[in-house]
Amino acid sequence: SDGDQTFQVFLKPAQSSDQNYHGMDPPDLTVININTDPPGILIEPISGLRVFEKGVIDTLSITILSIPSAPVSIDFEVDIPGEVGLDPSTITFTDANWNVPQLVIVKGIDDDFDDGDKAFTVITSPARSDDDEYNQYDPTDVTGLVLDNDGAGFLTYPQYNLSVSENGSSVEFTVLLTSRPKSHVIIPLYSSMPSEGVLSKKWIVINEDN
Repeated sequence: SDGDQTFQVFLKPAQSSDQNYHGMDPPDLTVININTDPPGILIEPISGLRVFEKGVIDTLSITILSIPSAPVSIDFEVDIPGEVGLDPSTITFTDANWNVPQLVIVKGIDDDFDDGDKAFTVITSPARSDDDEYNQYDPTDVTGLVLDNDGAGFLTYPQYNLSVSENGSSVEFTVLLTSRPKSHVIIPLYSSMPSEGVLSKKWIVINEDN
């Protein structure tokens, strides 16, 4: 991207057996070569990214539109870093690789919380370069959605074939949550026939740590 360039076409004195024209010097010309390679940074897609908290990723493709006179570096970050990660977070174009698209992997971060699907933005910082055409060129930010894989629920095991005897034997069962809670979850416990079976606890308390 070198801008519009002005050059001259020089017309030398004519040569002819017609003495009226021989030696006459035509006027020179000025021509402008209009540049068709403006600086630019192309990012695809600019919206519609979809990633899951675990397992499914998406990608960004980044290209610059002209040969830079110095390396061009672009930094990326997300507005909800605890939910989405980027790899790499910085890319660099040179005069050797300027026309080869570079990929940034966008991936969800598994957080164990049932916090729902969340919209996010990949923020592209202004480019850094000693090429004045590209320095501080600010590409378009990209939007997407990270899909939650954690649902609120309970797991108990074993659920079936629990048995105790009247001679005092006991059996244990376990209760788990299917996602990390944001506050304490208290589960009261009751026996339908206290004369036949009693519980060692009146409630179970589950929190973010256990």
